[in-house]
Amino acid sequence: MNIETIKKADTTPYTFADWERGDARPVGFTIADAMRFGWTEKEREDLAMSEASTDRMYGFFMPQPARHLLDILAPGMTKFVYGKFLATEAVSVAVSLPGVDSTEVMISDAFAMAMGSDLCSDGSMRPVRKLKVVVWSEVIGEEEFVGRLQVTASACGYDIEAIEPDLAKRLFFMKPGAGPLKGKGDTRIRGYAIADLIYSLRDLEITPDVIVIDSASITARDLLALGRVAYQMDWAIMVVDRGGDPAAMRYASFVTRTVRMMTSQEAEQAGIPKESGDRCMAFALH
Repeated sequence: MNIETIKKADTTPYTFADWERGDARPVGFTIADAMRFGWTEKEREDLAMSEASTDRMYGFFMPQPARHLLDILAPGMTKFVYGKFLATEAVSVAVSLPGVDSTEVMISDAFAMAMGSDLCSDGSMRPVRKLKVVVWSEVIGEEEFVGRLQVTASACGYDIEAIEPDLAKRLFFMKPGAGPLKGKGDTRIRGYAIADLIYSLRDLEITPDVIVIDSASITARDLLALGRVAYQMDWAIMVVDRGGDPAAMRYASFVTRTVRMMTSQEAEQAGIPKESGDRCMAFALH
């Protein structure tokens, strides 16, 4: 036998823990290889579900029509739920320019949607009602999310203890239940992660209006697959862009919102001291 023709999966041990961590799978790794390496039946089922779900997600090609085109073809029919940025059955992208804290913007957006308020400085980002929002993040943990949420609420004039019972019914924080959305060597979102989110929400009896996906691994190509999920679940999905390709994201998304730092003049007009970090709360540009 020609040793060079042996696929790497035959010689490279690969465990379920490696897969969950996001370590790249050996070339040609299959369910049979997983069995050979001692994966349990449940672990093999998880891998199989991920592969099947991923294939279905990417097998359904549904490009996201540009917002202005939808408005022309079906004026008034697009179900916007947050300004002219988020619409149900579609994926939108939030891009933060250098100097803007992406996490701060994401939490402010989620809080505004859940409270039914407009936190955008140009007045264009008011939800149609108080929305149910799920923040699904690989980037921050629950403790950081809660801490930043409290700061945001206080900065906007809310007493977090007074609104907490009401807010808890509409704003939820979750982390992927089986490793990262993508493995280090993967080129596609794992179907397992998306299926895990859907099943978890069903188990918790949460029917969200908006899913905020906060992951550094999302690419423009993934938006097509997420578009299918948004369409099937009747969700509005907001992807937080974290340094990918904004131009490609803008092309693939339903609509992209870009945020930037205030200028000194804008901060002065808003009554914000020059030395204040609040200049990082950006204006929405369309």
